[in-house]
Amino acid sequence: LVQLLQTGSNPEKSCAASTLGNLALRKEKIGVYIADAGVVKQPDPEGDAITSPLEIEDLEKSKDFQGLVNVLVSSTTARKTKAAEALCRLSIKNSHKQAIADAGAVEPLVQLLQTGSNTGKSCAARTLGNLALRNEEIDVDIADAGAVKNLIHVLTSKDISGKIQAVKTLSILANND
Repeated sequence: LVQLLQTGSNPEKSCAASTLGNLALRKEKIGVYIADAGVVKQPDPEGDAITSPLEIEDLEKSKDFQGLVNVLVSSTTARKTKAAEALCRLSIKNSHKQAIADAGAVEPLVQLLQTGSNTGKSCAARTLGNLALRNEEIDVDIADAGAVKNLIHVLTSKDISGKIQAVKTLSILANND
């Protein structure tokens, strides 16, 4: 699947991304393996919050995600996308969800759904889905922040990856009890 993402045709890439996304959302451990396989890109070395896999590990241990949220709030579109990518990887772990939400990530991610690049929108949708999965409290916060309207806006775009992530996140928001 990872190889299809890198070298397949556009339909193959779309199917591979969808399958990997479904696997990651269903099983936390599989999501970690997918992230470790390099499917979720690390921010570039000149990024604002994370510069190396070692720092990712430090963030995972400390659960101090405020730096990434600060980038989402007040940085360039490219850096916001990189922060969303990092949060997407980190939000796979159930133990990180509340800390990411408590750091204030929900509202800037919802905003990124509206103002970000296609990749930023896709990462924001995926991160919000990861955060909402099996977490009713965060699910409500995401809905209250206006995510449903912005996710529907992503569905009207031409970006297939964004549409897939928006559908998945809307499904998660609708199915949490």
